[in-house]
Amino acid sequence: MDEISSSANSSFMWVEFLLDKKRLKQHLTLQFPDPSATTLLTQFIINADRAIHLTNGTNGNGNNGGTAVAVTSGTNPGVKVEDDSPQPMTAEQLASTCRARKTRSLILMAMQVAAFLGWDLDALTRIPIVLQHSLMKHMLNLVNVENDKGNKPSERSKEFLRVMYHRWVLRSLNNHNSVNRSTRAYNVVVPGAEHFNTPLSIETVIKQLNEEDSAQYLKNFFSQSVFAKVRDFKVPNFDTFADEKDPDWSVGSVMTRTTFESLVHFELSVHWLYKGNITEATQQFKSQKSKPEQYSPYLKISSIKMDGYKKSLGLYTGQTVEKTEDAYVIPSLDCTDVLEMAKLMRKGQLAKVKRMLPPEDDENKIASKTEKLNVDKKEDYEATLLISGDEKLTLSILEGKLIETSDLVVMKECLQNLSHLTRGTDCANGLYPKLFSGWVLPIPVHHAILNIPAGPFLDLIYVLVAKSRQFLTINMFSEAREMLVAASLELGAKLKQSIRSGGGMGSYFYNISKLTKMLEWEILLIDINQFFFEFNSESKNISADLIGRCKDCLQYLHDQNNDVNPRSEIVENILMALINIGEYSLVVHYDQTQSQRYPFLDFLTLLARVCHDLFSDRKDISSNYRELWSAVLPLFSSYNTLTGSVMVGPVVSGNPKKLGSSSITSNKPAILSSRHLLMWAIDRSCSQNLISVWVSLLARLHNHILDDVGLQILTEYLHIWPNILDDVTSSSATGLPDNKVSRVAGSSKLNSRHIRDFLFHLLEKAFVCTSGSDMISWLRCMGDVHLAAGVPASAMKCYVEYLSIGTEFFEKHNSSFWGDNNLFKRMIKCCELMGCHTEAVILCQFLTEVDYSMAFGKAQEKITSDASDALYGFIWDLTILEFLVNLHSKRNETTKRQEAIKVMGLLELNSNNNEEIQRESMCLRKSQFMRTLAKQYVFL
Repeated sequence: MDEISSSANSSFMWVEFLLDKKRLKQHLTLQFPDPSATTLLTQFIINADRAIHLTNGTNGNGNNGGTAVAVTSGTNPGVKVEDDSPQPMTAEQLASTCRARKTRSLILMAMQVAAFLGWDLDALTRIPIVLQHSLMKHMLNLVNVENDKGNKPSERSKEFLRVMYHRWVLRSLNNHNSVNRSTRAYNVVVPGAEHFNTPLSIETVIKQLNEEDSAQYLKNFFSQSVFAKVRDFKVPNFDTFADEKDPDWSVGSVMTRTTFESLVHFELSVHWLYKGNITEATQQFKSQKSKPEQYSPYLKISSIKMDGYKKSLGLYTGQTVEKTEDAYVIPSLDCTDVLEMAKLMRKGQLAKVKRMLPPEDDENKIASKTEKLNVDKKEDYEATLLISGDEKLTLSILEGKLIETSDLVVMKECLQNLSHLTRGTDCANGLYPKLFSGWVLPIPVHHAILNIPAGPFLDLIYVLVAKSRQFLTINMFSEAREMLVAASLELGAKLKQSIRSGGGMGSYFYNISKLTKMLEWEILLIDINQFFFEFNSESKNISADLIGRCKDCLQYLHDQNNDVNPRSEIVENILMALINIGEYSLVVHYDQTQSQRYPFLDFLTLLARVCHDLFSDRKDISSNYRELWSAVLPLFSSYNTLTGSVMVGPVVSGNPKKLGSSSITSNKPAILSSRHLLMWAIDRSCSQNLISVWVSLLARLHNHILDDVGLQILTEYLHIWPNILDDVTSSSATGLPDNKVSRVAGSSKLNSRHIRDFLFHLLEKAFVCTSGSDMISWLRCMGDVHLAAGVPASAMKCYVEYLSIGTEFFEKHNSSFWGDNNLFKRMIKCCELMGCHTEAVILCQFLTEVDYSMAFGKAQEKITSDASDALYGFIWDLTILEFLVNLHSKRNETTKRQEAIKVMGLLELNSNNNEEIQRESMCLRKSQFMRTLAKQYVFL
């Protein structure tokens, strides 16, 4: 024993403590015991369980651990006979008895180690949960075996362990189910316990735990009559389990009832917090009255962590707030709290900041402060909350509030407070445009706003117009319109105020009137964009009021004496809207003198002339067709120099330097100078007629590139475009000087990828804007584009969808769609490209005149990517079946030959049948085969 005490670094095996139990306490009290307490606990449990398993296997009676260890509690282990004289035990009985005594000793030593650790559940998590469960079962066996429930002090000592078990159940389930739980307890490496960390063993333990029973037990614990008047409880300690036979439950430490109750309430509060039941968690947390240090050693929790639980439940009242002239000052916040508050404020979580600051009884202080800062809503006082000396943080909070809100009152409050913080800085020129990327205004509107004298009124108008642009960008049209209407009302009120004060017709009055007119046009732009966004073929009629406003805006341009004119973006959108609704004449006869002011209008009027000639006058030949062709063709040249150099046209973004400028190097500007402008026009093409013009033009361009006629894109109005590419980009057609002409010498100079990209985008838009029979035609065209792009599977999907809609899912056998030979030839081409030769053979039957040469050629392919002979049941043509029988006989393919013969022998395919039976069998196989293709390509 002296050697043990003098050698702190001595290493002991667990069996040595079994031989001399007095060494255990001396070893655990060392500063750095090796092995540690958790390692010893692990070894004791593992070997106890192993001994129980061997004892049960020997006895064959399936006794549990508690029953096994109870064998040693008798005074005479011998076997008695009728003369009461002890008889010697057999070897098996002796071995079983020794194992039972060893098991009980190991379990008692495990209890001693757990008691030495203070029954701390956090310390027990250092061992695998499987061993924790085993420890708890042994503990309950010891508690339940002893039959001394009449002894109340003994029951109070045992009840601590029962409560501890249910606390462990709740904590284990919470840790297991938590999304962000630490895996340290599951992945800990303990010598000899590696195999207990498997996921299967962990899940097995979790399934045995009953969460509801444990929570109910703890909740009703103190309402039991046995413990109603108990003032303190006995906590088992190391000496409680010193006896080798039975624990001495009278030995232990004393815990007051208040501390014990608080411990249980705390565990329940944490459990309900994990479960998301805030009401129950708050009630339980308020019931616990002890301080964190009073729980030690049974529960080690710091005051910081306890405050964290309080903050989560909204019960944290540790800080006080004092009012000063300028702000709320927090006198006792440390750096950690300040940083946490700053992070919450920047994330917009102001409610949590409120919980950390003033208590609930300070509402009068809050009200007086918000009244001083002109804040109408008491709950929004956080918007002006300051931390002394941190103006940048306050500025950031106000900016975030200004970006988020759409309330005019809140907006004015934020602007007033920002004005004080920025000390009169010109926010409209500096702060606001940089505050949010969508707050950059068009140059004319920006200049008109800046003509207003600087001050809160200018800031308000700027923010209202900027937020309207912000809402317009995300297609929130009603909100965008409300912002501009609010700005117009503010301007109107200011205008009336100026008149009443005798301001007359001065510059201030003029600037307000000019800005009001510009905002009226901006509202018109919002309505037109909403028309484009919500357009569909069923409700394509634009309102008469909107048409009238569009005409008034165009009429306003005719007066040369006007000092203010609508922006080019507004005029261009008006013309595109009129083209979409079929008002071609109004656009064609639009004042051509405006083309110098708005260069892109030349292209829009050309587009209107093309639509007028095609849909109104029904012309097959027109110079306007060739002119539009000549304008678009250079954009898809492989070496086009105009696609990114000159940016002339509509303003589609917030940067007016790229678009809408009228600075052109030539005498006559380019009619269409970039693919960006073409995409702008296509994005605003919603009507069936306008989409048909674009699709036919781009399809014609793409067909010039293809060498295979069978891959060409088919659509309406292909005949109106030129048949050749050479010499169509002359300067007379485009209006460009000769040194800027991009000549296309042949089809090889065209960029097919760009053309297909435009076609795909246009057809996707067509699916949204059209419906019914119009949409069906776009499905067919989309399949042609996919086939030309080399994507046969997608093309096959479009073709099958097209055919299924036209034939009512292949049920309408007299539909004209079944007679479309061109469609089935393209489907055969798709099957050929995918290597599905048997499907191609079957589709050859769908042609009006069966193409036997093609069918026989596909049938001779040895490698196929489809179901091969499993598809023979869809063949109804006896000539093809006879060819397959002959082919498989030559190749000695017995199975396939038998399948073909089986199909030929069907009664409905007999050549002597009348035409009605033959036609019915053909239609049945057509429908079945097309449904099979639909499952393969459409319903994936």
